[in-house]
Amino acid sequence: VWRFTATNNRGNRASCTTRAFSRGDEAVRVELVWNVDRSCRTCNPKGGGIDLDLHLSDLARSNGRWASNAPSDSDCFFANCRCNRDIGMLCPDGVLQWPPDGAPNNPQLDIDHVGDLPGPENINVVRAAPGTRFAVGVHYYGGAEPTPAVVRVYCGGVLVFESERVTLSGASGSVDGNPLWRVGEINVGGDGRACSFARCGRAGALTECIRGENAW
Repeated sequence: VWRFTATNNRGNRASCTTRAFSRGDEAVRVELVWNVDRSCRTCNPKGGGIDLDLHLSDLARSNGRWASNAPSDSDCFFANCRCNRDIGMLCPDGVLQWPPDGAPNNPQLDIDHVGDLPGPENINVVRAAPGTRFAVGVHYYGGAEPTPAVVRVYCGGVLVFESERVTLSGASGSVDGNPLWRVGEINVGGDGRACSFARCGRAGALTECIRGENAW
């Protein structure tokens, strides 16, 4: 909501208010934010303290694995899926080229947030091949404090899932052993635009959904 007020040299004032809406049109958009309660004592506006990473994997090839454990770049994350263009600009064809050949379901991580907590980190698929299945994950890459994280999933610009605050914790220098939360699965519909989301576990019962990254 925007409010504009003008004042003339006689002190007369007039105001108007308008409401603006924005909506993404990507087939799939996944968003991660963390430190949402600003409880991190070692964090600061320039970063530091906690680093969480967002993952989107192609389930047809990833076999439920993540990062370097997933075969053939089947998991999009900071190490292989950044456009390296100006912040906010989408790559014309994505970064990873995911099969089937010619299908426009190539993902892109907008930016790897390390120096400007608490995110967001976003992974987008501008268009998606019908029937594609994606898995969404969040990895506690490094830090020294627990932090609450929230994940949102959008299909065609419509919010289809928003998690509760899930607290993750790990240790600095223990990347592979730090926990990775398997948030759930995206199923793309026959038109390549609509999709549905099935979460892993349920609120307050995520024991089977969080384990060390190298334990998946």
